[in-house]
Amino acid sequence: GIVKAATLLGNVYKYGCKDDYLPNDEDITKAITWYKKAVEQNDPIAMYELALIYLTAHDDDRLKATEGFELALNSAEQGYNLAQYLMGLLYLEGYHVPYNNVEALSWLEKAADNNCVDSLVLLGRLYFQGNEVEQDYDKAFLYSKKAADLNSAEGMFSLGRCYDEGIGVEHDPYEAFKWLNKAA
Repeated sequence: GIVKAATLLGNVYKYGCKDDYLPNDEDITKAITWYKKAVEQNDPIAMYELALIYLTAHDDDRLKATEGFELALNSAEQGYNLAQYLMGLLYLEGYHVPYNNVEALSWLEKAADNNCVDSLVLLGRLYFQGNEVEQDYDKAFLYSKKAADLNSAEGMFSLGRCYDEGIGVEHDPYEAFKWLNKAA
């Protein structure tokens, strides 16, 4: 069959077709079945979606968590930006892997290079706060700017704050107003 069709069917069962949809256990089981079919054909999106299910399972099944990590890693290595972001989070939080901020930053930067908005926003925040990395206002500004340019409201807010406080850029109340207004 067509690999993208299997992945999309998995998404339908996992996320539904309507805004008020709440998946039940039977739907998740069907989603897993379709994702596995797409994973057999090496689809990085299906790997990522299945990894999310396994990594967030509430039954403390270590084998599922290990398989979820491997799926996320395989998807990330294929260049899927959300999986790269997930790998960064896993290492940053020490979730199912030992904490490793160097590995976390490597994955987050790969995701950012692939225009993952969540990664851009997080990197901007990390460099602004100096958490997990050496504080660097220039990088905080650059990551916030790139996220804002990709229409991220959080990125726009961060960029407006940078202009307002002169963080990584010269203080500019007009630019601050423009970006904060867009964020709102």
